[in-house]
Amino acid sequence: MSAIYYIGHYDLKDEPRSVSPAAVTMMDYVSEVIQREGFQCNILSCASDVVSHIEKKVVLNDGRKVVFKPCFGKVGKTNLPKWLYYAYKRKKSLFQFLDHHINDGDTVILYHSLVYIDAIKKLISRKKIHLIIQVCEIYSDVINDNRQKQRELDFFKLADCFIFSTAHLGNLINIDNKPSCVCLGTYKIEHLYSAASLTDDCINVVYAGTLDPRKGGAAAATAAAFLPKDYTVHVLGFGSQEEIDHICSIIEEANAQGNGKAIFEGVKRGSEFNHFVQNCRIGLSTQEPTAKFNATSFPSKVLMYMANGLNVVSIDIPAIRQSAVSSAITFYSKQEPDKIAKAVVEAVYNPKSPTEILKRLDKEFGEKLAFLLNYEV
Repeated sequence: MSAIYYIGHYDLKDEPRSVSPAAVTMMDYVSEVIQREGFQCNILSCASDVVSHIEKKVVLNDGRKVVFKPCFGKVGKTNLPKWLYYAYKRKKSLFQFLDHHINDGDTVILYHSLVYIDAIKKLISRKKIHLIIQVCEIYSDVINDNRQKQRELDFFKLADCFIFSTAHLGNLINIDNKPSCVCLGTYKIEHLYSAASLTDDCINVVYAGTLDPRKGGAAAATAAAFLPKDYTVHVLGFGSQEEIDHICSIIEEANAQGNGKAIFEGVKRGSEFNHFVQNCRIGLSTQEPTAKFNATSFPSKVLMYMANGLNVVSIDIPAIRQSAVSSAITFYSKQEPDKIAKAVVEAVYNPKSPTEILKRLDKEFGEKLAFLLNYEV
């Protein structure tokens, strides 16, 4: 069989890059399923770093192979000529990296991002590949760029198959009814840690993810003021310094009210993250319901919480309400801190176990992914 390459922004603890932790978690899960189904998965990581690197190859314990693309230092737009030169250099090197590793007849799973469009189009013009595009979001909606929208939608037409994060996303994009499957996030039940890393004299609640205001970290922190005194909301997040300062000021205001407590915990990764989260009872998915991307994207944090044994409290939006895991979620209807707090308390006293749902979805996804990998156009 031809080689299978999984392209995305991926990193490892010993090879840190500029990535979204949620995307790395998703790539870990999908690549592990590929291996489990009897295929060899080769990950091509195109993530950048702040210093120069040569190409680096790593073989993981389970046999997955990772190749890290050479990358260059970052340059601010204040030095526009140098910034434009580096932008050109990165774009050229991206294509050269993919073209070097991928051959005629290979299968490519692309974790979709706008940055790959030109390189993949050029690669397809030179080589015949089996292209599976994994679409978790329509990124032109995320960045609210209507000029990019048609370019992005046209690119999707090049796919032979799809992996979608929601069925609704598939209905919008897969107009030719090409083979596809849905993967909401990681269905793998994580290893359970026994030692506590948090005090057990309170009920711990966690929000994990980007500090982008539309993603709900601020709402989670504010809800602490409406929780009983024995509740603590932990915000694990990443973002710009401005976003970090903003969330810290909100936490300070919430704590001043003297009810539940909120704490900003920064970024945690890998086993440290899982260990921390598993000492919480409730996971919060509190993203802004009016954000345009909510129509098509499923918050990966929902599955991450479930995989670590937490009960989930979420804003009631169609992408989550209509998903295969909705029966294991406690919903709230309005993006108001008192409504979030009420749902948290309800979830504590009326827990819903997602274990059997995750096991079933994991098995189904493995079977469907194997079909896509074997599919001949």
